Amino acid sequence: MYLVPQDELPINIVIPYDNMKRGFSNNKVFKVYDKCNLKEKNIPIEEITDTLKRASELIEPYRGFLAKRNFYIKLALGISGAVFLILAVMTGMLDQGNYWGPMLIVILYLVIMMVVITAFKYRSSYQMRMSQFLLSVFCRAENNRFYLKHGVEVRPGFTGKWIEFTCLPNTQVDDIIQQMRQRFLKPCMEQKAAIFDKEIMA
Repeated sequence: MYLVPQDELPINIVIPYDNMKRGFSNNKVFKVYDKCNLKEKNIPIEEITDTLKRASELIEPYRGFLAKRNFYIKLALGISGAVFLILAVMTGMLDQGNYWGPMLIVILYLVIMMVVITAFKYRSSYQMRMSQFLLSVFCRAENNRFYLKHGVEVRPGFTGKWIEFTCLPNTQVDDIIQQMRQRFLKPCMEQKAAIFDKEIMA
């Protein structure tokens, strides 16, 4: 799942990463806490906010760095776009009837913008992968430490875009672990079956 999913109250809440604050905001937790089953699972709101705080601190050098850099890139592209637009207008006013000059300036800006976006997209790959990895390990540790004992699973979002708190129907830790194993083993078995069918057909 690449896009931030919607809440499925009362069993599931999703906390998206706030690029402006460079962390997982607690505002949504305070709004929906009374509407979800986390209170019934004996999960205090202080525990959730502490989890979000530590997760934000963990991935701040990676996803936080990306959020800060992307803000400056957008700002620079916006300012440079305004400068190029003024140059194009001035060129058209000084040399009336000549549309090639303004058009070339606009094309030059578009080419520069595409090069900058593509270059920073490839440079961001490491930060996004590290955000995903660190958040996954952190959620696993939090589940083992506290949440699974109360029938709640914490899951990371794609490249650290969100954290998901899901209330599970089972309360026994062994049953929960068995469910999680089946969930992860099923795609692996389907992939192996698809590879086998492909080899047979070939």
